[in-house]
Amino acid sequence: MTKLLDYWTQRPGWLKFDPVTNNWLIIFSGTAMRIGLNFLAGIIITRSLGPADFGIYSVLLAAASLIGVAVDFGLTEAAVKTIAVAWTASRLEAVRQSRLFFWLKLGLAGLGVALSLLLAPLIVPYLLQLPGYGWLFALTLVGVVTTTLSGSVNAILQAIGKFSQISMVLIISSGCSLMLAVGLALLGQLNLVTTLLVVSAGTSLIGFIIGYRALPADWPSIVSFAKQPRLETGWREPAQALFRFGGWLWLANIGKVLLAYLDMFLVNLWLDPITVGVYALALGLSRRTEIVNHSLYTVLLPMASALKSGRAIGAYLYQGLIRSALVSLLLLLLIPVSEWFIPFIYGGEFAPAVRLFQLMLGLAIFDILTLPPLLLIYTFERSHIAALAEGLRVVIMVVASLWLVSSLGVYGVIVAKLIAKVVGVVVTLGLLLRHYLQLRKTNR
Repeated sequence: MTKLLDYWTQRPGWLKFDPVTNNWLIIFSGTAMRIGLNFLAGIIITRSLGPADFGIYSVLLAAASLIGVAVDFGLTEAAVKTIAVAWTASRLEAVRQSRLFFWLKLGLAGLGVALSLLLAPLIVPYLLQLPGYGWLFALTLVGVVTTTLSGSVNAILQAIGKFSQISMVLIISSGCSLMLAVGLALLGQLNLVTTLLVVSAGTSLIGFIIGYRALPADWPSIVSFAKQPRLETGWREPAQALFRFGGWLWLANIGKVLLAYLDMFLVNLWLDPITVGVYALALGLSRRTEIVNHSLYTVLLPMASALKSGRAIGAYLYQGLIRSALVSLLLLLLIPVSEWFIPFIYGGEFAPAVRLFQLMLGLAIFDILTLPPLLLIYTFERSHIAALAEGLRVVIMVVASLWLVSSLGVYGVIVAKLIAKVVGVVVTLGLLLRHYLQLRKTNR
């Protein structure tokens, strides 16, 4: 892996691109390999668990994702912005901000897990509709902690521009996930417990270890397990700044996760277990394509945060939309492929997932095309707009689902999700337009 990264750094001139495209290609290549490895692991897990258990597994993962975002408080994105600014001015300050972010995030995750355990008697039987599975919910929370660890280190690598190292972490951790799934399947031990505890949580822990070792070698230690973490003096003010900027992003991220997984909860609440498992497969496959969108987000976020003029914004939007369009064209090829691929790989019992996946792929493409303009909230530092838009999306999603499921069944949930996404984009861009026009007047 190191040799491949060295070759990419020393590649011929005709293979060199502008910094944004170059970094995106690095993240995209790592993401593409991650998709492939996770896809293979997903096949093994899905076929081993079957539709009913796979539906339970998907509901628990959705709950873990929501808890993870809830305890983040927007710190991750706020820290990426803060550390990136500090990195250009003072390396030592970047380390200090990174240490502060890491321990704040880990402490909040610990509090969130403890609170979730206390509320488990209410969450598991009533919200998740999984009575008798409280012990599995507790195992799922282990993954919340390990994901917090790996996510924190990846955020630091993103802030200081170490995109090659991020790709390395993605590929190696996903490869470990596949090997663990294969090994457990061969031993006949791939079940709900081992999938949650070994494959999911274990892989995140491996990602944290690799990512931490990928940080610059001359950095002072961010993590010390032998003594209390030292945040130096004067840490309260930067911590308050992180929470101030991240607070609105936290609300927006909760809305994003609700929108991403709310359909899973609604389907689990209203429909039979077999349909839940089929829908979970389609949702899982579509989310693997959305990882492409995340690679664009990883690279474009620092760039969007640094835009200062109307001309720069115009160039950013043009280049971003071109990249998004090219990626979307490639994803369209999955529509005819899915017709035979899903029944062949997963079995005939999952054949109804084909149409669901194709519709969800359309939602993923919509997200990819609208990502560049939506990131302008960082340009104008208007995180409250994101919170407003995501909250509106969630409300529309629930109301539209209640209205459409009775007539369209499971497809009504997808239509409701599309309506919510369109409204959110229109509201966000409409509110950002005023700030863009003001910037153009100022630059004249």
